[in-house]
Amino acid sequence: MVDKKAIGVMGVTSRTNENAFNQHDLDLLELIAFNISKTIKQARDLGKINLLNQVLIQSPAIVLITNIEGELEYANPSFTTITGYKPDEMLGKNPKLLIAGNKRKYIIESLKDPFSKGKYWQGEFDNIKKDGTLFRVFAIISPVKNEKGIVTNYVAVIEDITEKSKLERQFINAIVEAQEIEKQSFGEELHDGISQMLSAEGMYINLLIEMNQDRINDKAKFLTKIKEINNNAVNEARNISHGLMSYQLKRNGLIEAIKNICTDFNNTKNITFSFIKKGIKEDEFSDEIKTNLFRVIQEISTNIVRHSSAKKASIKLTKLKGNTIKLIVEDNGIGIDFNKLQSENKGAGIKNLERRIIYINGTLDVKSVKNKGTRYTIKVPLI
Repeated sequence: MVDKKAIGVMGVTSRTNENAFNQHDLDLLELIAFNISKTIKQARDLGKINLLNQVLIQSPAIVLITNIEGELEYANPSFTTITGYKPDEMLGKNPKLLIAGNKRKYIIESLKDPFSKGKYWQGEFDNIKKDGTLFRVFAIISPVKNEKGIVTNYVAVIEDITEKSKLERQFINAIVEAQEIEKQSFGEELHDGISQMLSAEGMYINLLIEMNQDRINDKAKFLTKIKEINNNAVNEARNISHGLMSYQLKRNGLIEAIKNICTDFNNTKNITFSFIKKGIKEDEFSDEIKTNLFRVIQEISTNIVRHSSAKKASIKLTKLKGNTIKLIVEDNGIGIDFNKLQSENKGAGIKNLERRIIYINGTLDVKSVKNKGTRYTIKVPLI
């Protein structure tokens, strides 16, 4: 028997005496069969262990095992091949020491929640080789439990994705930069072309109003209404062009630009936008983060106004531990039907948001409930 299953039979036969074996002999045979089964099981287990060992040794990915304190207990050969460190140089030390820059605090903080629930964590970050070279990795870190369900170790499988990440970022950067150039160009054209034409039209309308203001008929009244529509068109064109050219962002910074988005929608649309910031300062943002967060907020809020049928929306910008910012944009509208978006190939807006957030090393989580609204949660490290 092995693991309560019969794996074979040992038979002993006497051809001359049907009563050749007594109970003592049967007990002895059972003992021999038990030992044979035990030996077979050990051989099988050893075979599995040897196979697993070969997988670890031959794996192109780094495999690390730490104790509950995070101290390294095992590193496979790829660890040395990729990082330049020999295992004995890192044994007893925490592999987090290899994480580059301010990202270390962010990752350590983000590990706590999944580990507290016995779940794995995955993510991308930069590591440092022994010679000081940075390399990009994708890591999956999992808690290891014993038969009682108690976490005894952690195992990390780490893949070097430096070249892959470089190509992906070049592609995303090209898209994001092309979008910015296109928005800037169209904004300038709208500002210098259509806005000027509308302004010129307004001048002629004013002239016609002056010429007809003493008349009793409805011409003056109609012209006044046309003037009002023209003024609205001029203001709308100016606001759109300024948004496309990041006018408020460049002149006043991200926080004021967000306030301006809320003010514009509150004044012109049938919706109430609120903005809350906590623990964040303007000078903590890099230009890349400013531009892309502004575009993300601009796109989300525009979609809320156009498609959500929401009456209220909010933008919250908070600084977290680990030098990370969290942006939440939510509304109380009809929600998003992701299946419908996918079936109708209308998910380009979400994809564009993801590209911009990846561009600044952030993460995006979108949750939506029918007739209750949608929440966008974005986390970005300030590095």
